Amino acid sequence: MPIGPSRKVLLKDNYLLYSYKPTSLIRRIKEELGIRWQANIPTSPDLSVIEKIWRAMKQRVKARGAPKDLTELRQWIQLEWDAIDQDIINRYINDIPNRVQDIIN
Repeated sequence: MPIGPSRKVLLKDNYLLYSYKPTSLIRRIKEELGIRWQANIPTSPDLSVIEKIWRAMKQRVKARGAPKDLTELRQWIQLEWDAIDQDIINRYINDIPNRVQDIIN
């Protein structure tokens, strides 16, 4: 965990439960521990590799049809997660400059 003078920054998305309010307990603890953090802008999913992975996983799970129960759904999600190849992740990472240019344009 990035604490104090480590010069690391915890990057977070804008999920509301992460509590950005100045009165938030989570925010206060991060400040007390010296954890530097930065929120991504709310319109940045195009630049987020994990968002691309989640989208691909959702599409793959939906393509399987309707699960018979929660256990089967969990199994499908695990199977699709395990099927993610590092090459796919690298492709998304390597494509970030193109997506940045598209956003600029």
